[in-house]
Amino acid sequence: MIGYSPSPAVGSYRHWRVAALPALAGTPHTPRTAVTETLPALHPLELAWVCHQDDVPDWLQTAAAALALPHLLAQCGTRPER
Repeated sequence: MIGYSPSPAVGSYRHWRVAALPALAGTPHTPRTAVTETLPALHPLELAWVCHQDDVPDWLQTAAAALALPHLLAQCGTRPER
């Protein structure tokens, strides 16, 4: 893309990889499982990025949050309440 510069916090390859998920999730022809099965390969911060995007479907935000939360809580030394 002309005029596009990736975030310095996320390397360009990773940024494109993560940025593709909302586009794929918004396509009715892409099965949800095709998108959700890629989530475990992402870094917890990438999952958090997905959770905070406005243009991401609710089902994708929920799936990303379910994977990101345990990782982020473990880094903080906190466990979720049951």
